[in-house]
Amino acid sequence: TANDLFAPDQAPPHHPRSGQMDPRQSHGKEVGTHMRPYELMYLVQPTADDERLVAISERLQQSVTSLGGTVDKAGPALRRRLAYPIGRFRDGQYSVLEFKLPADQSREFERVIKLTEDILRHLVIRRDE
Repeated sequence: TANDLFAPDQAPPHHPRSGQMDPRQSHGKEVGTHMRPYELMYLVQPTADDERLVAISERLQQSVTSLGGTVDKAGPALRRRLAYPIGRFRDGQYSVLEFKLPADQSREFERVIKLTEDILRHLVIRRDE
């Protein structure tokens, strides 16, 4: 009846678009805490000295750990001739960083990379698990 529909002691029916995830869809994993493996290759200006390269690498590694991730491997910087000029540079120093990061933190890490002025180009890819 119409009076039973608005009775105060009944809980409203669950609406599928209410923003709450159905526990059957989580497959036993907590949302946002799953660590995904990534690889970052970044290119630094050729004018950067060893101290600056170490500082950039440490900043990126600290960013990964502060976002709840772990660093698997940090490669040394290698100098290479570029296929085309980037800005006014024909050479560059590149390095590779392998790390794991929670899935919901990858955009924040990309923001940190973009704020690092010495990095000319970068590429973050998700490695196979």
